[in-house]
Amino acid sequence: MEKKGNSMKILFCLAPKKFRDEEYERCRIKFEDAGFQVDVVTEFKKKAAEGMLDSKVKPDFSLIDLDPAPYQAVCFLGGEGAKMLWDHPLAKSLAQTFHFTGKPISAIGLGVGVLARAGILKNSEASCPEEMREEFQKFDCQYRESSVMQDKNIITATGHQESEEFCKLVIQAAKLWKPKES
Repeated sequence: MEKKGNSMKILFCLAPKKFRDEEYERCRIKFEDAGFQVDVVTEFKKKAAEGMLDSKVKPDFSLIDLDPAPYQAVCFLGGEGAKMLWDHPLAKSLAQTFHFTGKPISAIGLGVGVLARAGILKNSEASCPEEMREEFQKFDCQYRESSVMQDKNIITATGHQESEEFCKLVIQAAKLWKPKES
């Protein structure tokens, strides 16, 4: 799918190393097939992000240079490297910006940790990988026994096995999002 002229945009936030390749590949295909331009942001723009299964993705932006305004939704992808973003101030700020504007915020696998640590999941229902349940308790997140969960504009999934259902919810939410009237 060609990027130019596409007004619907979804932003992927990837860890610079060890992101989950399957989540990236499956979700990118689903979003592009639904008519979205997908852009990638990571910590450094000049260096390709490296997946757990050795794929390499050239980011479109670094976290410091990103303007989130043109995007309908953000998706924080998982993988072991996602833990590097859990306390990254710019990753947490990105999540908070989307939350403040009411835009869809999504995370899959260990990417859910960014939302938890940014305070977005406090008093919200969410799903996460089993290894994160203790982490959820520390941040007053309400874990639900569901592989994919949507609570208002927040969409979470346990991992790459849930990519299809996760993508359907993100696409639906992104297409329905309208800017708040001032």
